[in-house]
Amino acid sequence: MIVDLIALFLAIVAVALVPVVMMVALFRLVDYFSDEDKLEEIRRAKREGRPVDFSGIDAGDARSRTGDQPTVESAEDPQCPNCGEKNEGDFDRCWNCQATL
Repeated sequence: MIVDLIALFLAIVAVALVPVVMMVALFRLVDYFSDEDKLEEIRRAKREGRPVDFSGIDAGDARSRTGDQPTVESAEDPQCPNCGEKNEGDFDRCWNCQATL
């Protein structure tokens, strides 16, 4: 009786985990192929001498893949061209007016 219950429980867990494992594998494959497409596009652009467009690549993804890179801080913080606020954190947007720097 106990053995039957354990076997039934294991069968239910196995059946429930199959879709989860398949979805994880699918998401990993899609992520892998999308990154390969971006890399191939960059390589092709460099071979052909065209300027490389990095607008489709998320900076957070690149940083997480390569690790934190040391940055050289300038002596003077850049100012927002729209409102003149200092950009002390080296962000790509102004915290005051949300303008792109």
